Amino acid sequence: MAEGPVVPYAELHCHSAFSFLDGASQPEDLVAAAAGGHWQVLTGCREGAVPRALVAGGTSPSGPAPAPEGFPGAAAGRAALDELVALFGRENVAVELWDHAAPLDSARNDVLTGLARDAGLPVVASGDVRYATPASARLAATMAAARARRSLDERDGWLPPAGTAHLRSGAEMAARFARFPEAVRAAARIGAECAFGLDLVAPSLPDFPVPAGHDEASWLRLLTTQGAARRYGPARAERVAGAYDQLVHELKLIESLGFSGYFLIVHDIVEFCRRGDILCQGRGSAANSAVCYALGITNADAVSFGPLFECFLAPGRDGPPGIDLDIESGRREEVIQYVHGRYGRDSAARVADVITYRPRSVMRDVARAVGFSPGRQDAWSRRTDRWSPPPGTAAAPRAWPSPPGTAMPVPSRPRPLPLAAGGRPGDF
Repeated sequence: MAEGPVVPYAELHCHSAFSFLDGASQPEDLVAAAAGGHWQVLTGCREGAVPRALVAGGTSPSGPAPAPEGFPGAAAGRAALDELVALFGRENVAVELWDHAAPLDSARNDVLTGLARDAGLPVVASGDVRYATPASARLAATMAAARARRSLDERDGWLPPAGTAHLRSGAEMAARFARFPEAVRAAARIGAECAFGLDLVAPSLPDFPVPAGHDEASWLRLLTTQGAARRYGPARAERVAGAYDQLVHELKLIESLGFSGYFLIVHDIVEFCRRGDILCQGRGSAANSAVCYALGITNADAVSFGPLFECFLAPGRDGPPGIDLDIESGRREEVIQYVHGRYGRDSAARVADVITYRPRSVMRDVARAVGFSPGRQDAWSRRTDRWSPPPGTAAAPRAWPSPPGTAMPVPSRPRPLPLAAGGRPGDF
């Protein structure tokens, strides 16, 4: 069978399994299914400000406007769109259209297209994707019920009527949006403009400000030497045999890997806490480092206790080691604001803890989604050990129950993604 012409298209709106249980596919599955200094703000799907205003109604500074059937808030939608333009600039805003074959999708797209035309904005087609393929639709519904902590029956009125929120090819999108061909072309154009290399995901740390006459490496050596004198005594009369030899070894490796600035940043944060009498303690594998001990980052003498430094930092490492700092919760915000002020908000980030499904939590959430009683949920989860393969897989124990009529989330799939309490300097 001859293949049709290739239609340029880029999917700009996807929800993965990392979207707080609002998507069913792993990011790599979405990439696999899709294989083959500028920003762009879309008006979004049903949770977006503009579509939400269309449905909810409301008032607009421009006064009443005709209300299309099923969408009482045309005026409020235009007000929300005008607000986006005011915030981000007309050249950076586009009105998103999506079509899951729901009863009001075509009418809503007509209203959104009219708003875009009146505001002089482009329209862009999207799939509002929640999973990679139609086969994952049942899993998406199950995860949506788990997110709401309700059964599928209780959530039925809020669930999509069909499994249509999956990735589509350019040709499929062109057919689905035949009335709006410019929207499909706009998606391809914006996708090309927003393309970036993955090297941007791991930017370099900010430069650490050092006194005149020093670079980061020499300044780290000086601070380490000063700290070693306090911790170990003078070099010629060290209180712990081999301490200075270990420091020389560690500093050479740190300098060869280009991580001097990283250690200076961590030391700077610890010193800020010390000056402000804020409780702060380095932990984890950093306790293997004599340099961290000399700088006051940790309080475990890595030389006396004899741990292995290479467990913390070894040649060939492609990124700085993780130095975790425990900071007292009541004053942690002071430290965060200090980091923002000294290094810039563009150079700081918060860490998200990925809480993953395990077999017992899979069983409990799915049993709740199917509508089984709390007692049955508990009984099934107690029969499930923590680390076995999930039910429904070839390796799963036959004794495992599998709630009927639904799909089982795979253990290791993310559940919620709460912010970590603190964060690591390596994430700045």
